[in-house]
Amino acid sequence: MTSTLELLFIEIWIVFVFITWLVVTIHFISVLRNAIHPPQPYPNKKVELKLLYNNNNNNTDSEIMPAITHTRPVLETMRTGFLKIILSENNLPTSGKKADLVERILDHQSRIRANDEALEQLMIKGSAIQDDEFEKVIQSYTTWCEQNNFDAFKMDPSGYTFSKVHINEIRAEFMNYDPSVSPLRNDNLVPNPTTKIDIFLEMFLEKMGGIWEFSDENDEEREFGPDTENNDKWFKQGLLEIHNS
Repeated sequence: MTSTLELLFIEIWIVFVFITWLVVTIHFISVLRNAIHPPQPYPNKKVELKLLYNNNNNNTDSEIMPAITHTRPVLETMRTGFLKIILSENNLPTSGKKADLVERILDHQSRIRANDEALEQLMIKGSAIQDDEFEKVIQSYTTWCEQNNFDAFKMDPSGYTFSKVHINEIRAEFMNYDPSVSPLRNDNLVPNPTTKIDIFLEMFLEKMGGIWEFSDENDEEREFGPDTENNDKWFKQGLLEIHNS
């Protein structure tokens, strides 16, 4: 009888030890995962970024998802290998001491937050209804994009991929554009735009030469550029025809 009870006790003890080990292991894995990619709650305040002209080719998300961020205390507890993984995922250099890696990640996160805040303000501004001529220009542009299957794109902060420029961002850039301070005013051969459609064209093509790109999403070989049939003149003529019709 005693030996049977002892065996039963040993079996119960083994089960208990196994369950304890399993719980501790799962908890350790969870802590390690959260250290590398801590969970981020969605903000309570939602910003509605409505498209004034519904276009399925544009991003119509009504909420900007927060990027994963890491606090200094969390980063300082990570091993150097984990820090380098984070840097590699964000296309950042992985050289230097641990303190350098931590500062590099924190600086990158600060830049991302600043860019996100600036973009959010642009999107909010761009959602506001403007005068009739402004709205006619924007409507002409969206119609042209639908007819020609071209869209404006920009490089993502990651530096890996391109994403479409939201129509509200284009609207905001149009609102903010001041032809009088454009570098084009240094060229006496370039006329000063006076109408809304001319101002939009100048603003848009300036962006095309800088932070935006114009391309056909469904046909990579159909490029926009001075050496192709899809060039500035083609865009201007097509947009003006729609606007003036």
